[in-house]
Amino acid sequence: MKKHLRKALSAFLGTAILLSCMSAFAQTPMQIEWSGDYSDNTKPTVTVSFVSPAEYVQEITAVIYDKDIANPATSDYVRIAEVTTSDKEKKDLVFNITNAFSETDGAYTIRLKGNGHKKDECIDSASLYVIKPGAIPGILNDFKNTAIFETTLSKVMDALQLDAEADGARRAKRIEIMINMQANDFGGGFATLEDVRLAWKISDTIAYITDAGSTAEGIKERVENNASLIGADTENADYIAFIDDACADILAYSSEYNQNGGVKSLKDLRGILNQYIGLNAVNAASEETLYGVFEGYKNYFELPTESFNKYNNFSRENKDKALRLINNKNFAKNADLVTAFVNGVAAAETAAPTTTTPPVIVIPPTGGGTSGSSGGGASLSTPPVSAPTTPEAAKTPSFKDVPSNHWAYSSVTTLAQKGIINGYDDDTFKPNNKVTREEFVKMIVGATGLVVADTACDFADVPGNAWFYEYVASAFAAGVVSGIDETTFGVGRNITRQDVAVIAARILDYLKPGAYTAAETTLTDIDSVSDYAVQSVKLLNNMGIINGYDDGSFMPRNELTRAEAAAIISKLAESL
Repeated sequence: MKKHLRKALSAFLGTAILLSCMSAFAQTPMQIEWSGDYSDNTKPTVTVSFVSPAEYVQEITAVIYDKDIANPATSDYVRIAEVTTSDKEKKDLVFNITNAFSETDGAYTIRLKGNGHKKDECIDSASLYVIKPGAIPGILNDFKNTAIFETTLSKVMDALQLDAEADGARRAKRIEIMINMQANDFGGGFATLEDVRLAWKISDTIAYITDAGSTAEGIKERVENNASLIGADTENADYIAFIDDACADILAYSSEYNQNGGVKSLKDLRGILNQYIGLNAVNAASEETLYGVFEGYKNYFELPTESFNKYNNFSRENKDKALRLINNKNFAKNADLVTAFVNGVAAAETAAPTTTTPPVIVIPPTGGGTSGSSGGGASLSTPPVSAPTTPEAAKTPSFKDVPSNHWAYSSVTTLAQKGIINGYDDDTFKPNNKVTREEFVKMIVGATGLVVADTACDFADVPGNAWFYEYVASAFAAGVVSGIDETTFGVGRNITRQDVAVIAARILDYLKPGAYTAAETTLTDIDSVSDYAVQSVKLLNNMGIINGYDDGSFMPRNELTRAEAAAIISKLAESL
């Protein structure tokens, strides 16, 4: 190997350039690309990718040396590597950057040479830039000094391959955003140079919001191009439904955000996205779903602390009263919602508010719980109620819209008698209304006796005084459900049939581990069920707990109705 390497290096010296002129491929570049990875301060790397133009197997020799050296000798090489290529395949060479990489940080040349016959040699070169690990701590510390922030940024732009900002005023705006991001999003200082790369990239999206000539379509494009960096869930139902309107709102009212401070950090960008997606979700909500939608987004609406705290301390009844001034208002901007909310809280406060919270339903437990689900948006307009303890509890509940010949009559009646579900003030059950994640969890936890005392969860959209808090906390503690992400449960989002199957199947497995086995199913659209839910759907369908429609389909992504929820939960309870 050493003999071969020496021979290859010798070919580089003296004759390489001459031979390249004679090469049939001399004018065909090797498509050299490179990128540095600075996510580890002590072990940064640079990856060089290339494609040889040769259509046969080649031994490629790569050398790196200081860019200022015109005719390098072997002693000038700071890195040497060999790799075999064939049939124009793309190859990567990874070089560790060490403090001995060279005497100084900065520009280097990488030269690639492929062996072959006299007229078949391939030679190409490119410039690359590196920062040695020994210099990184000092650079990161310099970023904390805002007076030299721009100078420090200039030192790393080539190595991090950051695009140059030709517009001086916009560059200054992006740097101001990066300084705000360092303070608000990175704990006061960048931990790695990868943080710097991220901040520069996101600063372009944030700056665009206030650029002359920016458009709502442009904001959306930048958000989606950087969705993983921003934390935007582009598959979320609310995002899909309202992102276009939200971006138009952001363009029109971004200066009002952050107490009129505008959008100046990644945290601000995430906040205003949720604020205006939430505002449009509130505008689209029905009277029945408004509470769940508002609860899911209320932390993004910049509500005055006094009114916000009063609202959170209200009973569910008084929360509904406060939200009446928000229902069907079609707010254009967040400030309009805030005004209506403050007035609604004041009106509810003067209407003899009650401060009790809904009682918890505790049914004698028959077992435990299990994990994971995701779903989509809204909520019931009345709080859950406990089963009556008076002699009237024995009476059969009667709902005007669930007559005795309704397909779900038995299930609805059974659960209503137990206090698992309840109707509305007008003696209706509204069987076709959709069910949200928190509503379904409340019902299935109550029916299976999974209420666990003194449990807790810290989802941002599940406040401690919410009527569903104890149910969600109990389900989460038992492993029955998880959030849609690490900090959000997904309050107000309608739950799908396949997610319900997952929760129910996992409850069965928790209560009786190994007792149930999924079987084949005759459901005609089983192939359209998401992979994570296939076995659960087969199990529940085989047990008769979840049935298909008249045409034999399951419709996994259909949102669950109240009647379907009653039927599934009633059958699940009977099977235990």
